[in-house]
Amino acid sequence: MRAEVHLTSPSQWAERLLQLCREKGLGNLLYAADGPLAPAIDAVWENADAPPERIRHATTIEQWKPALFADTEAAVTSVRAGIADVSALVLWPTPQEPRSYSLVPPVHFAVLHAGQLYHSFAEVVEQEQWHTGMPSNALLISGPSKSADIEQTLAYGVHGPMQLIVLLLI
Repeated sequence: MRAEVHLTSPSQWAERLLQLCREKGLGNLLYAADGPLAPAIDAVWENADAPPERIRHATTIEQWKPALFADTEAAVTSVRAGIADVSALVLWPTPQEPRSYSLVPPVHFAVLHAGQLYHSFAEVVEQEQWHTGMPSNALLISGPSKSADIEQTLAYGVHGPMQLIVLLLI
C-alpha cells in the first residue's frame, strides 16, 4: 500500500535505519529513548560519523507539540504485529512510544520482526491474546497518509506521514 519494505537482520536493522535516514536526507529522528528500540539506535548513532540528530522527548506532549509538528522530520516505532492479507501494521502506543510518533512526522519508520507476521486480523487477535488486555488505542496502519479531494485527486501526507518505511527483521 505504497510502503517501502526493507529486509534486514535483527542485528543490523539500526545500521539500515541510519543508512535510510542518510539516503533520504533526514536531519533528525524522533525515537523513544526508553523504548524497546533505543539500545540499538543509541549504539549505532553513538558510533556513527555525523548521524542525524536523535530527538528524545521526556516531557508531556503539550510541552513539545510545536517542535513535533514543525521540526521533526522522521520518527521510528516498534510494531506489535503485521497482517499479511491486508498489508497492515498493528501498533500499540505506549507512554514511551505515543501514537503521535507514527501519525505526525512526515516519515515513519516501523520496525517489525518477521515472527510477528500473521495471515489475518483474526489470527493477530487470537495469537496475541487480545482478550487478556488491550491498550486504549491500537493503530492499524496500511500505508502513508492519503486523501482525495472532491475531484478525486489523490495526495499523500495530508493528514500524517508522507512515507511509511518498514524494516522487516528476518
